[in-house]
Amino acid sequence: MKISIETIFPHGSPKDHYDFVFHWSKKLKIIYLALPKVASSSIIRFLQLNETNGDGSVFNFKPHDKINSPLLSPSDNFDGFKSLVADPDCFLFTFVRNPYDRVLSGYLEKIAKASNRHDPRVLKLGLDGVDIPSFHDFLLALEKQGFPTMDRHWKPQHLIARPQAIRYDLIGKLESYENDMATLLKRTGLTQFISAEKEGVEHATSARTLKEKYYGAKEIALVNKLYEQDFKLFDYSMLTESF
Repeated sequence: MKISIETIFPHGSPKDHYDFVFHWSKKLKIIYLALPKVASSSIIRFLQLNETNGDGSVFNFKPHDKINSPLLSPSDNFDGFKSLVADPDCFLFTFVRNPYDRVLSGYLEKIAKASNRHDPRVLKLGLDGVDIPSFHDFLLALEKQGFPTMDRHWKPQHLIARPQAIRYDLIGKLESYENDMATLLKRTGLTQFISAEKEGVEHATSARTLKEKYYGAKEIALVNKLYEQDFKLFDYSMLTESF
């Protein structure tokens, strides 16, 4: 047994975002914990294609659509999920991302667009919803909010994935996505029906330009403080000055 079901769900049943982030298949003997802003849409679609033997014609829904997905949530069949967790042949994996890139990506997609000014995520952070907050103000709002009520798109990855408690077969990194996906294919026997390239992830050059635009010493210090454990547990380097 890789892990007890009580470790994954200490309260006895799927709760809140934990039910949302797990995607599993009895057929594939796979459990994937999808961290937001870490190419999860690409990975989920890859698993959905394997579940349907490569038949993508049935996919008239988005990858994260839990209602129509051929993959299951724990609450869909909790007894089945518990059995798979206990199966020594089950493959349990997740992917993580550099905290500097992940929180900036979350800000740019969910906060920095004019159409998002009245998004519940903005209001939940205590922002006025009138003006688009700066990246610095967004980080200050995160610091004030604290982790327990933080949205999963910028919640520290270790608090969702809990690598100290859950023994993963693979913790891949977005920065080495192609190589780590190749490892996943080799170890599971799954098929890469679609390109191994990440969807919706900035090209390396443009990503660096964005970081240079939004990060100064103050922003780096805030991210270092907020995501200190992510840097340590997933072996990312913390900066002390601008990019």
